Amino acid sequence: DIGAHEGGFLRGFLRATSAWHGGVPAFPAETGPPPVRVFCFEPNPSARTRLAAECTASNGCTMVPFAVSNEPSAAADFFVPSEASRSELASLSPLVDIQQGDGLGEEGRGPGDEHRGAHRVSPDETAPVRVRVVTLDEVWLSPSNFPEIHGGSWSSTPSADPSLAGHEQERQRESGTAADIDILKIDVEGFDALVLEGASRLLANNRTRPRTILFEYSHAWTVSVDTSKYRLGTTVRLLSDLGYASFLVGTRELVRIDDTCWDQAFEFWWWSNVVACLDDESDPERGINLRALESLFAALSRSRMNT
Repeated sequence: DIGAHEGGFLRGFLRATSAWHGGVPAFPAETGPPPVRVFCFEPNPSARTRLAAECTASNGCTMVPFAVSNEPSAAADFFVPSEASRSELASLSPLVDIQQGDGLGEEGRGPGDEHRGAHRVSPDETAPVRVRVVTLDEVWLSPSNFPEIHGGSWSSTPSADPSLAGHEQERQRESGTAADIDILKIDVEGFDALVLEGASRLLANNRTRPRTILFEYSHAWTVSVDTSKYRLGTTVRLLSDLGYASFLVGTRELVRIDDTCWDQAFEFWWWSNVVACLDDESDPERGINLRALESLFAALSRSRMNT
């Protein structure tokens, strides 16, 4: 969970996993290890304080106080909004009001653009804190450098089952890498493409690459990254080359946007969520049956329309 914030996504995820495992919202040690392990990366100190209530050892969660990007840094400025700004956003770049100039021109604008500035605050309403920045490649493919994650847990959230951690350590020594990832969720205020760039080796590793990737695409990319290099189209093509099928998450259906389904109209810079699934045709062992997935969402869409 990259950009865990105060645990909104985590809460929904834990509700879903508890439903899959008998409706148990927490997993005490006497019932065995948690059926899931979640690593919540959140560099904002104030958000982490509230996240701690959701991210507990009994839920199988580990809180990691690092920012994630495409290049590591021992200490970088991380801009958090002041209380006066009434904003909850935090970012590795100053939180500028992109309504004042996003570089898109009139052709790049769309409905609702008059509200763009509401998603950012002016630089004089932010204060930087120093944080460590890591890449997913170094965290997940060099586990010996991060024993806090792979050999147990961070001191604030001790492991719920030490024997589980020991088993994972032994498996890592044999394979040289950490455990595989089922879901990678990214929500980092426009830096999503950089997080993926910093995971290039992880995504190319057949044993550890995520089965499902969720990330946010929006106009925030225009102030956070170089849009001549990082756009939705280039990101989707990169994922497609690695065996992922990408979909825009609509209110009623998934809209496939990769390969022959791509259309330049998808490059609309509005707040959107994208899900990329590892195709079982490219990875029969860990991939997802996309035909079944698309049929399921089509059936759900028809059901909602009928009701």
